[in-house]
Amino acid sequence: ELQSVNGRIEAKTGNAELVAKTVNGRIIATFTDEFRGARMKTVNGSVEISVPAGSRIACDVHQVNGSFQSELPVRMGESQNGEHVLEVNTVNGSVTLRESGTAAAELETVDSQAKDALSDLPALPDLPEPPQLPAPPAAK
Repeated sequence: ELQSVNGRIEAKTGNAELVAKTVNGRIIATFTDEFRGARMKTVNGSVEISVPAGSRIACDVHQVNGSFQSELPVRMGESQNGEHVLEVNTVNGSVTLRESGTAAAELETVDSQAKDALSDLPALPDLPEPPQLPAPPAAK
């Protein structure tokens, strides 16, 4: 089980079930060999899951604010016929499920890493106020 209070969780596993929880941060999970189930929870952050082609998934997704997108066929509800459960809870965040190894999945990973790198940069200092311009000459 992976936990964080204020930060993202990024996990990559071959075929283990994954449990990840964070209060303020994104969860990025990649299943490289086989999807065997996952439980993910975040209060303020998106959840991005990449699974191998052919994964059989039953989704149990609970959201308050955010969207759900899947590039794969999934069934919402209880697991049937060998499906593994993907349980996701988020208050403020989108949930994205995609096939691992696709160009879209790789691009999203690079995009996420770039955004995180930019967010770690220190803030720019405040600029000083510009000098006061002199008054225009009086009319004659």
